[in-house]
Amino acid sequence: MAYSLAEAVSLEDFAGACDLQLLSQSKQELFYSAGKTSWFSVYAFGAIAFCGVKETEAERLIALARQYGRNVHLVQITEDHRISVAKGKPLFETSHLRVSRITPTVVRIVMQNIAYSATLEHYRRVGANLLEATRTHVRELEDKGKIRLKAKALHQFIGRVLSIKNRIAEHLFIFSNLDAIREDDYLTEIHRGTAHSLELKTRFEEVANSFRIIEENLHMFNEFHMHSQSYRIEIIITLLIVIEVLDLIGDKFKLFH
Repeated sequence: MAYSLAEAVSLEDFAGACDLQLLSQSKQELFYSAGKTSWFSVYAFGAIAFCGVKETEAERLIALARQYGRNVHLVQITEDHRISVAKGKPLFETSHLRVSRITPTVVRIVMQNIAYSATLEHYRRVGANLLEATRTHVRELEDKGKIRLKAKALHQFIGRVLSIKNRIAEHLFIFSNLDAIREDDYLTEIHRGTAHSLELKTRFEEVANSFRIIEENLHMFNEFHMHSQSYRIEIIITLLIVIEVLDLIGDKFKLFH
């Protein structure tokens, strides 16, 4: 099971508070043993994944990770994957992986990929909500020829989109190593096969494309708003010139009388 909990988790703080055996660590991941046949990992990009961990213990660790999370999600995203053991080559199916042996390294690779998947699902939902909001304004522009979105609200909306894009960019590297070569051919096959069965590349492209469309729409909204503002300024300037001319005419009229 993997959970997308927040936009980020402080691994340093989590490591300081967790009392379980830490097997390995990096800037982006803490990999723990929770028993002879149970493991879990915590990720800097705001996810946590478990294999063979009891539900009560998993709930405790999720609460701990949320405690050190930044911008914790109101609704956590979950992803599950079943691993079974059988002789022969690895078999990859939707939400199922069959392997010839289970080792901590195999488990770690699978957990990493389903953590990526849960994180992608979170950003897919965020992108879908933002895209629907932009479509609402596009329909309004199409029907009424104007957008009721005020300057402040527009700028806040643009800021929100840019902030989310920056958060994704912070962890963009996680999707750049989906074809990475592992310690041996077997682990490489597990890694690539799991990533492929979860359609990580395709889904990431869909999320990236959603944000490109959103950004293009926001650029158009901003241009439209700036044009409207420019038009208002032109009217104000014209009125000021007219007033100035009338004032000059009035002064001259007084001179003649």
